[in-house]
Amino acid sequence: MEMLVVGEPGPAEASESCIIETSQGVSDAGIVLRRAREAGGYTLQDIAAATRISQRFLAAIEASEYASFRAPLYAIGFAKTFARHVGVSECWVADVVREQIAGELAPPPVDAPLERRSSVRQLRIRERR
Repeated sequence: MEMLVVGEPGPAEASESCIIETSQGVSDAGIVLRRAREAGGYTLQDIAAATRISQRFLAAIEASEYASFRAPLYAIGFAKTFARHVGVSECWVADVVREQIAGELAPPPVDAPLERRSSVRQLRIRERR
C-alpha cells in the first residue's frame, strides 16, 4: 500500500492549490480516496454512516462519475467530506474534482461539426408544405 503525503496550505498560501504526492503520481481524486479508505480499513458503508452521504454517491466519487449529482457543488462538497473522513487533503480533492467536472462539461473542439437543430417554427413550415 502506498503512503499519501499531503501538504495543507498555510495562511499565506490559501489561494494556491494543495499538493499531493503518491509513489505513482496518481491525480484522480476517486482513486486516491478509495486507496485512503481501504488503507484506513473503512468500507463504503462505514463512510456513509459517519458522513451521512449515500453509498451511491460515495461509490460515484470513487469512480469519478459526477454526472449522477444534481450539481457540481454537491460532488465537490461530498468529496471534501469524504476526504476529511479518510485523511486526504480536502483542498486538493476539491481542486481535482473541479478539474474533472470541468473536463466533462467542456465544449466540443472548434473543429467538431455542430449538430443542426430545427426550430419548432421550421418544423411547422415543413409540415404545411
